[in-house]
Amino acid sequence: MNRIRNILLFVAIAGAGVIRGDDDQEIAVRWAGQLGASSFAEREQAGEELLRLGSRARSVVAPLLESNDPEIRLRAGQIWERLVWYVVPNAEADIDAFFAELHIGTETQAAPREPVFFAEDFGRNDFVQPWRRSRPQVSAAWRRFITRHKAESIPLLFVIQQNPKTRALVEDGVRVLLQAVSASAIHQRLQAQPIHEQAQFVDMVLALNADSLQQADALQRVVLMRLVGRNRDVISLGRFGWLRTRDREVDAFLVETAAAIRAGKLQNEFWAAAGVELDRAGHVNSQCMLMTYYAKVGVLLNQPDQVAGILRHELLQSAEPALLEALVAVLSQLELHSEIRVLLRESGTAALTYLQIYSDNKMKQIDQLTEEQWEYLCNLINSEKDCFRLAEMLERHTENLFAARTWRLMFEFDPPDSLYDANAAFRLATWHDDRGEFSKAADFYESGLTASEKSGGSITGTSATTIREKIDELRTLALNDSDGYQALAHRARVALHKQRYAEAIETLEQAIALRPENAELYGGLFVACKYGSYYDRLVDYAERLDGVEPATDSEMFEFMDHYRELMALDQALALAEKLMAMDVDKTAMYLARAAIYLRMGKYAEADMDLETATMNGAEVFETCQLKAFLEFYRADYEAAVLAFECNFETDQENPYYRMWLYFARLYAGIDDRESLAAYYRGMGTGDTSSIWAEQLIGYLLGYVDRESLLEAGVAQGDDNLTSGQMCEAWFYMGLLDRQRGDQAAARAAFEKCMGYRIYIFYEHSWAAAELKKLIAEEEK
Repeated sequence: MNRIRNILLFVAIAGAGVIRGDDDQEIAVRWAGQLGASSFAEREQAGEELLRLGSRARSVVAPLLESNDPEIRLRAGQIWERLVWYVVPNAEADIDAFFAELHIGTETQAAPREPVFFAEDFGRNDFVQPWRRSRPQVSAAWRRFITRHKAESIPLLFVIQQNPKTRALVEDGVRVLLQAVSASAIHQRLQAQPIHEQAQFVDMVLALNADSLQQADALQRVVLMRLVGRNRDVISLGRFGWLRTRDREVDAFLVETAAAIRAGKLQNEFWAAAGVELDRAGHVNSQCMLMTYYAKVGVLLNQPDQVAGILRHELLQSAEPALLEALVAVLSQLELHSEIRVLLRESGTAALTYLQIYSDNKMKQIDQLTEEQWEYLCNLINSEKDCFRLAEMLERHTENLFAARTWRLMFEFDPPDSLYDANAAFRLATWHDDRGEFSKAADFYESGLTASEKSGGSITGTSATTIREKIDELRTLALNDSDGYQALAHRARVALHKQRYAEAIETLEQAIALRPENAELYGGLFVACKYGSYYDRLVDYAERLDGVEPATDSEMFEFMDHYRELMALDQALALAEKLMAMDVDKTAMYLARAAIYLRMGKYAEADMDLETATMNGAEVFETCQLKAFLEFYRADYEAAVLAFECNFETDQENPYYRMWLYFARLYAGIDDRESLAAYYRGMGTGDTSSIWAEQLIGYLLGYVDRESLLEAGVAQGDDNLTSGQMCEAWFYMGLLDRQRGDQAAARAAFEKCMGYRIYIFYEHSWAAAELKKLIAEEEK
């Protein structure tokens, strides 16, 4: 072994090394203080003692490299050059193996062997330029070393980088380090290095050839730049990294970019540079990708106005459809409808894409298409395929009239009687069938069958015999439907099945005018009003049912349920007693009657029916909710807690089940706030109902005040939804007021809840029960 190796021995760990006790650290601090002593002998002795301490002295010597005293800075640098060899614990064999693999000499050799050329006068560091080593061999050697020693390999990178003859090895080492070690671990390890070495390492990372980095490595580099505070480098590398990714859904580069922009307060600079980048992007596809990138960053920064300011609509006419689709999707997230509509005028592909996005997402709505807009879309059609695509999109967008008109355009293209024509005819037949236009539907089925036979194609999923049978059925229906009742009833059934509740209500009302005695129509009307949230139509619905006699057991059961939900409890109980005397499912009847008794406040009778249903084999999930409300409203809160816990287990994603469990525990004196807060934090954004439930739970936790809750309950343009949400809001506010002992506020809240007359809501019926309790307490 040579001289330096004998001195250093390779026994310490990276950076700060292994501190072998507080005494060694104190000794290092004391000797470090002597580096600036007035006596030359004392300074020399201090240096020797620090070298003797080895890696244990690194954490003390490192800060001295930045000292204002030139003498201390000089001596600390000399010591540091020797201490830097303390790389990792017990790493001597690994370092020797690493050097040997790269033909880097570590011992004095009698004569150089070809093709190795030794450096002169380099001591322990007798490095040789690895001219004969290929990049895969260098990377493999680094990988074996770094895989074992992780971030503690960083000091070795500095040692090799200091010598020009071995500097070529560093790039592969840094690249492997990014692959094998997380950016946070690298950043943490860098903190043990002097400031100038930290900056030097960052420069080494930035110098890496981007084309040699995989996507994960490039992301590691971006994260590291953000951790060290190089925000402008994060923006530059993040943009380049995202544009190079094949999977455009990988948005980690965008997240890092947005974080760096916020941290550096670089918003203005970022958007100013965006315009410059777009101007020099060149090809239209490159510009489209860049616009998508800036739009995605705008989503994260919530800056739609800045995105609108950099758009280049006029340049996108010839962009690839997939790129346009991605851009339009992001713009729709920013709600930049006016910008998108400008884009639609420039690109037919973008117009179709925009329609596709909104037709596939029920949560997003745009204005109904106008005649001019439909004609514009039709002018984009150049083939049967385009026509087919547009018609399908219009159907998904519930633009049924425009869709039917578009299907008819299919017959104007050549060749006649193609499979496209057959498909168009079948779609039109289905459309007319759904509308109860039986004769037209039969005609189009015949046209489609004829076109299919002429084209020589096959009818997917349906045989010609089945279609002919359907045609005969439609002809018969048309012949026997003299007053149009069958058409209306059929159209109403289709509308209910497809959840077009407004259309179903309108059609059912027309059918009821023709057949006012038909109980089935009233059942369908109730379902449409309930699930379509047309609560105002249900206010006097019980009175409409009184004059109708259900014809079958199932209709009688439906009417009983309708009366119960509408709080016409006497009528519901009368039907229940009739059904109990019939040959029906007794378990279901006991459960139904228990629900009626519960709403009537007859808790003993409800309890008896629940017990009977349980003995008859009712499942736990069928009884636990009724049991829970029963125990709560007869003030047995400990039993209610157990029942509501069972109820919540049946559907843990139902926020209303969780709220009732909270109230049961609250009234039982159990602190449930932390658990409810954890549930609240886990709630994600979803449909309107779940967002509203999140507001309710936020109020219970004190995150949302009363005024904010009432303001959130107002749904613009939808009075029925507003009424439903206000009914819930006042009920839960009243329930919380009553638990806090504010009886006057609770009574006022319950009265306001009932004032909305949303009978089918549990909250309405329980508000009535709460008022009875309060009145009884006041009378005492």
